[in-house]
Parts: sequence; structure tokens; C-alpha cells
Amino acid sequence: MKLKTKIRIYTIGGLVCILVFFSLLIYVFFVRFSTNAEIRLLWTRAQTILRKPEVRSEQAWEEPELLREFLGDRMMIRIIDPSGTIRSNVENDPGLASYAPVYRTAYHTRVVPVWAERRIYIQVPILTVKNKRQVGVLELGKSFHLARGYLRVLLITLSSGTLVGILVAIFAAFFYVKWIYKPVEALAETMEQIEQSGSFTRLDPVFAEGDDEFGRLGGTFNRMMDRLEENYRRQRHFVEDASHELRTPLTVIQSYAGMLHRWGSENPAIRKEAVDAIQTEADRLRDLVEGLLQSADSQESQPDAPYMEVDLLELAGKTAEELSLSFQRQISLHSEPDVQFPVFGNGKRLKQMLINLLDNAIKYSGLSVELRLERDGVWVVLHIVDQGEGIAPRHLPRIFERFYRVDEARTRSTGGSGLGLSIVEQIVKEHGGTVELVSSRGEGTTATVRLPAYMQEDHPVE
Repeated sequence: MKLKTKIRIYTIGGLVCILVFFSLLIYVFFVRFSTNAEIRLLWTRAQTILRKPEVRSEQAWEEPELLREFLGDRMMIRIIDPSGTIRSNVENDPGLASYAPVYRTAYHTRVVPVWAERRIYIQVPILTVKNKRQVGVLELGKSFHLARGYLRVLLITLSSGTLVGILVAIFAAFFYVKWIYKPVEALAETMEQIEQSGSFTRLDPVFAEGDDEFGRLGGTFNRMMDRLEENYRRQRHFVEDASHELRTPLTVIQSYAGMLHRWGSENPAIRKEAVDAIQTEADRLRDLVEGLLQSADSQESQPDAPYMEVDLLELAGKTAEELSLSFQRQISLHSEPDVQFPVFGNGKRLKQMLINLLDNAIKYSGLSVELRLERDGVWVVLHIVDQGEGIAPRHLPRIFERFYRVDEARTRSTGGSGLGLSIVEQIVKEHGGTVELVSSRGEGTTATVRLPAYMQEDHPVE
């Protein structure tokens, strides 16, 4: 069963129950009200009867017309003596006489429901005028039909109103549910269209705006589609770039392997050239695969070592010393005196970040590289400054994208894969920091990394 049908059924059923409940409540109230009104009339009539002196005299009870003048429509009036015998009786509704006579010494009221009728009985003690001694009981009975008179009009009115209310409820439920269900239908149709076509279709702005739940749902759905489309675009771009990057060294290796197979055994020069080229491209392919693995690990945010307090000054000094020896280049380290630079993180990942930044600075700059550390409130700020050619402003917004190269020819000559800065950005995000590059052509590049300083109260030792 469709959700729309369920909502309509529940809505109509709920409204019908409410209408029937209140109609019954009103009917019961008026029945009680009319019954109490009849009881008060009987008590008044009983007091009127007792004002007649003959009623208080036992000798007058035998007179046939003693109570006739007080008899109303569908009534019974009778006098019962202490032995339970009916001494005087008048009635025009035989059904009232079916109530057995009972002698009581106190005032008494009883309502007997019989199908659509109500039979009301009241009893009043009869006392003598002189000594106030009870000599009998005056009993009055009245019968009235619920479907007669104004109760009948009320019953018809309530029944008609309930029927009309049910019809209105059905009509309103169909159109109201259709109107309120439009966003859900639009969402379902859009999702079916996405399933069939594979496209990233958005909801109509009419259903994706507003402060109600459906508006927020539509807006969230459209934003989710935007993110999915962007992720899909990046994934496709990544696959295309990775395929291109992997294809190039494989093609070179395959070409030189073929040349080596054909002429290498006879020509030592060709053999040496082919072996050197294969070795170079194999190394480059290895670096590329390692970069891809590091990028994937960073994206999954699964560090291979526990987080702990790391002295960034000490880590930067050791890393700079290692790279300075490896590349035979000067890397100077400067920091504020008597200042600590602790951060909370994965030392291995932070070292990888430093290596990638320093590696870029060394490769694209022929002069020395400067590494500076400073404190900015709760932040540890790291600057890596080179004096290379710099980067044009149009490249800076995309510099952290995977495989993005500022200069394709220059990057290939240095052996870069375009993954280093992407990995740096992912590592910095893992540690709750930010990274940015400031550069201009001919003036060098400055990479600035901001990491949260380690606070003992934020990371207590267990």
C-alpha cells in the first residue's frame, strides 16, 4: 500500500472517530440533561400532590379519582402503604406498572433504561399532618422516548452533521494529502529518474526551499547530489589522471624493452640506454604507486601510529638535516628563542608532510631553503620558504589537487607525480590544521602550515 493511501486512510479514520465521539458525547449530555429535567419536574409534581390534604389521609386513598387530576402524559402515580400494597393507583402507560412496588422510608430516585426509552421513578414519604408519622409512600413514574420531541431533532441533527463531516473529511483528506505529499512524490520521482538514467538530477527549487521539514529535506537532497556529483567528477578525474600517469612509464618501459629485445644484445650502447631508461621509469612508477597508496591512506584517515605529543621543532630539525645531506642543499631552520612547539599527532605522518614540502622547495629552487617556526596563540605555525621561480596566481587554487602540475615538462624532468601537495593537505587536515601557499612568478614560494598546539588539559595522559 502506498504511503499516500495510508495517510489518507489514517486521516479519514481519525477524523471519523473524532466526529462520532463528539456526536455521542453531545447526545449523551443532552440525554442526561433531559432526564434530569424530567426528574425535577416529577419532584415538583410530587410536592404539589402532597399539598392536597386527602393524600395524607389513609381513609381517602380508596377514592378512585384521588390522584387523577395530577396525571400527565405517559405517567403513573400510586400510593404504597407500609405493607407494600398499592392503595391508590392511576396510570396511562402500562409499562410503568411493571416496576414492582417497594415501600421506602426515604426519598428515592431511579432511572430505568428500556431500549430507546427512559423510565423515571421517584418516591416521597407521606407523613401525617399532626404527628408527622409516615403512613405511606407516594410514587411517581414517567416514561419518555429518546427519539421523540427535541431529542429526535437532536439525533437527526447530529447524525446529519456527522455524515456531512465524514464526507468533508474524505474530500479534504484526498486533496490535502495530495497537496502535502507533493514534495515526497517529487523526491521519489527524482530518485527513480536518477536510478534509471544514472544522472545527478536535483529536486525542483520549489520543493527544496522553505523552513518546514520537506523544504529542509529537499535542500539536503540537492546538496547531497551536488557533493555526489563533485565526488564522482573528482573520482573520474582521478582515475583518468592515474591511468595517464601509469600509462606513460609503462609505455616507455615497454618500448625500451622491445628495443632491448631486438638490438640490445648486439649494441652495448643501446643496451645501456634501454636499461637506464627502464630503471628510471621503473623508479618513477614505484614513486607514483607509493604516492597513490599514501594518498589513499590519508584519505581514509587511518594513521599507522598512535597520536602523541610531538616536538615539531625537533622533528623539523632532523628532517631538514636528512634532506640537506641527501640533496646536498642548504636548509636553514629558524625559530623563536625559548619557545616550545609541541603538537598532538602522528610523528610519522607529520614527517611525511615535512618531507613533501621540503622536497618541492628543493626541486623547484636552486638556492637555499628556509624553514621557520613560530607560535601564534594556540597555533604552531610552520613556514617553508624557497627562492625559486614561483607559481602563477592562476595555478594556486588547484595546487593541492591530485596530479595537478603547474608545468608539465618541468615536473616530468624532476620526476614529480603531482601527489605531494595533495598528501600534505590531507595530513594537515587529519591533525586539525590548515595549509596554504603564497607565491608569485620570480619571487619564490612560501608554504604555511598551521597546527593546533598541544595542550595537556585537552589531551591528558592516561
